[in-house]
Amino acid sequence: MKFFIYLTCFLLFISYSCNNNKKNDYFYKLEISEDKIFQLDSETVQETNLIQLLVQNDTLLFTFANEYDNSIVLYDYLSNRFISKIKFEKEGPNGVGHITSYYYHSYDSIYIFNQWLEKIFLLNHQAKKQNEFVFNVRTHISSELSPPSPYPLTVAPIQKISDILIFPGIQVSNDDNTFRPSTILYNLNTNDIKFVNNLPKLYKSMNWGHPIVYNYANTTFNKNKIILSLGADHNITVYDIEKDENKTFNAATKHYSDIKSFHLPENTDFQAMNDHYMSNLCYRNILFDCYRNVYYRFACLPHPNYNKEDKYLRRPISVIILDSEFNIVGETLLPEFEYLILQTFVSPDGLQIQILSDDDDYMIFKTFKLVEL
Repeated sequence: MKFFIYLTCFLLFISYSCNNNKKNDYFYKLEISEDKIFQLDSETVQETNLIQLLVQNDTLLFTFANEYDNSIVLYDYLSNRFISKIKFEKEGPNGVGHITSYYYHSYDSIYIFNQWLEKIFLLNHQAKKQNEFVFNVRTHISSELSPPSPYPLTVAPIQKISDILIFPGIQVSNDDNTFRPSTILYNLNTNDIKFVNNLPKLYKSMNWGHPIVYNYANTTFNKNKIILSLGADHNITVYDIEKDENKTFNAATKHYSDIKSFHLPENTDFQAMNDHYMSNLCYRNILFDCYRNVYYRFACLPHPNYNKEDKYLRRPISVIILDSEFNIVGETLLPEFEYLILQTFVSPDGLQIQILSDDDDYMIFKTFKLVEL
């Protein structure tokens, strides 16, 4: 009789433990898969400021900006086949200067942003100018508002929703009494500018060191929503454009809980800021995976013994996986590679992260597939 009592208690304990663990366990992880490789010509460099994947005429296009010849390069993503280059003139009637960034909306609607000229140019596939817009954010500076400097990158791209061009920006102001937004909404019809996504409260009265990593809102998009990831914030912010409202969700890594502010004077040299950044937790990229309906958030983990000669400031990277309702459903520590983490995108194959290639004739991406546990 005692045996059956002990057996029943044991089974109940196992059942409880399994159910309890199931609530706390992750459901997904990332596994490394086959590399994605694009062969480059002699005028194309492997490092770029912006990558965009899009569908055009039933073709999945892999596009990126090539600084060397002021062009956008197009490949057929599925076959890795080079398609063409769109070379933009710097001067003349179709001149756009140096391409700071771009947004390929369609065959006849390519938006080129030149930060130094403070202009947005609309061109077609033949690089012929269709229109141009003055985009001077600095005129909006006031005692109540510190606008961000537009700074689109692969991890925070330009996007067009309806008649609004969305620009991410870097916020450098330390004035607690002003509105310090992270995002610029530019109305193409009225030329009006709206600023949204104020820095979180934790940025008040606190210096976080490197502005480009801690004060820069990495962004991704899902329909009419902008999802933002800031370096010093365990939460992510979801901004609904139509409702003009923000919500926050916990998206913290399981590996570290403490993010230290930067206490040294503002005129401290870059080496001190690098040391702080490399020995401290910092959140970076966030990407929406429209093929699997999940989000990936990058956490750069502390690496106090880093190589100070390394211009890429490489460190351990963990990727937090969130479901469509922004619940944490997984986290994966990535294997060590020479990642160029600013160059990341999502494809039908999975999460793609560029690595530094020893051969300049190739652009190489590590592929990570989402698998169920």
